Formats: sequence, C-alpha cells, structure tokens
Amino acid sequence: MVYSDGYAKVPLILDFWVDLETEEAAHVTNTYFAIGVKGLMFDKSFGEQEPAVAIPDMPFHSDNHNEKF
Repeated sequence: MVYSDGYAKVPLILDFWVDLETEEAAHVTNTYFAIGVKGLMFDKSFGEQEPAVAIPDMPFHSDNHNEKF
C-alpha cells in the first residue's frame, strides 16, 4: 500500500484503477482480522470523481455467516 500510494491497477481493463484508503489500524484478535478499507474505482483517463450518491457502510464482522466475514 505504501509503495503504490494506495493505488491498484485493475487487470485486463485499460486505464481502470482503484484508490484504496484505510482510516484506522486493523483490528486483530485471536479469532479474526478486520480492517476498514474504502476503495474508489475510476477510469484514469477521466480522473477520480466522487459518486453522486451516498456510499453505504459495510460491516467489519458478522457472526451470522458461516465463513465469519
């Protein structure tokens, strides 16, 4: 993340990138690892543009799923 300054190229799609951001350190316990990451996908030829709609929050951890994500 530090080396790429938070940018990741999307393979096989010309000029498509993801700008990744973490607002706080990861949460680590004996049973799970969680990190809040925001990503903005954009076409580099147009530049980064914030979406016109509100982005919903995603949960860090759910005990209701077998995979424990």
